[in-house]
Amino acid sequence: MLRSGKSFRDIYDLIGIRVIVNDLGTCYQALGVIHQAFRPKIGRLKDYIAIPKHNGYQSIHTTVFGLDGVLTEFQIRTYDMHLENEYGVAAHYFYSDKKKKSPKKDKKYLWVQRILDLQRSTSSNQKFMEDLKLDIFEDRIFVFTPKGDVVDLPVGSTVIDLAYHIHSDLGMLAVGAKVNGRPVPLSTRLSSGDTVHVETSEESEGPEVEWLDLAHTSLAKTRIREFLKEKNRTDSIQAGEDALDYELHVLGTPGLNALSDLQKVMAFERFAKSSWEELLNELGRGSVDMKDLLHVLFTEDELIGKSKDDMHLVHLEVFTQNRLGLLRDLSNVLAKLNINIRGLTAEQSKNVETVSILFVLEIISLTQFESMLRELRKVSGVLKIVRLQTPESKTPSSKRSRKVRAQ
Repeated sequence: MLRSGKSFRDIYDLIGIRVIVNDLGTCYQALGVIHQAFRPKIGRLKDYIAIPKHNGYQSIHTTVFGLDGVLTEFQIRTYDMHLENEYGVAAHYFYSDKKKKSPKKDKKYLWVQRILDLQRSTSSNQKFMEDLKLDIFEDRIFVFTPKGDVVDLPVGSTVIDLAYHIHSDLGMLAVGAKVNGRPVPLSTRLSSGDTVHVETSEESEGPEVEWLDLAHTSLAKTRIREFLKEKNRTDSIQAGEDALDYELHVLGTPGLNALSDLQKVMAFERFAKSSWEELLNELGRGSVDMKDLLHVLFTEDELIGKSKDDMHLVHLEVFTQNRLGLLRDLSNVLAKLNINIRGLTAEQSKNVETVSILFVLEIISLTQFESMLRELRKVSGVLKIVRLQTPESKTPSSKRSRKVRAQ
């Protein structure tokens, strides 16, 4: 009570009655009988049968004004649900009828299979526990497929995570999505209640190495890495080269042309590779982390500018679709990361469909800068992000630029 900030009057299950029935239909019949006999308390009906908890728990909970008006909680479930809730998923292997289909085929056991998949694909126990905390025990969201099926995912999941959660092939062929009827990029972060349609194409060449930064769940990242490892070496080198060139342009450099031979030698030796091409190959396959490589190639001041009073003043240009609420969403990301906006201008394109927004931001560390880039890319409508080396690198004309009010 102290930990959750509740008073004694907020506790509704001091008196609890468990109702165990034979089948699913009888659960809802029993609920109707209880609500006919006692007045239900508004807001205290929870249907964990229709939408189970992420660990498979199923039951209907309802709180009513019982005898003499005393608040009483009823928990309604089938016998099979009761076994699982009380003794865990292993209970079905010992108590269920052998004539029934194997519980391994039920959807509610897929989370157990996910744990096994994580264990098999992880090289160390420490990494396995980190992934387990992320995918299994993290706070969850519930989203819907176009057919109305409920999918539960960790908070922070994107469309990419949903696609791989449903099926690996869906993730491999994904090219776009619609969330609540609106077209969005695959990097869009999902919220509870969203209805998501993943668009696919047989002509898709599969996931790119950049998806590793956009995916949130270890399941999606594992499937992406597996695909990238299957690609031939030439494709992997080209993918790594393209990804590095893109990141260097985001940082405001001329791309790969900015790297000296000495930097390349230092980098592949640091990662214990035989050559620069081999390092690009591993980068393209997802075995080398882009962030780690950038840290080897450049110092913090080279990546985000020299600091003054422990503060880096970063000029960032964000190219986006022109939509209502976009500036609010971008500002919310910056606020959550405790990034102060020193200046802000915007420039609308001639076709009115895209906008260029120039931020002047106070960044305290490279880690904060990298988190900012990762989160801004997930905002719906963001097309491209570039760090400007100097304020003069991009100066919108006074006729076309205008100060933008928060939406």
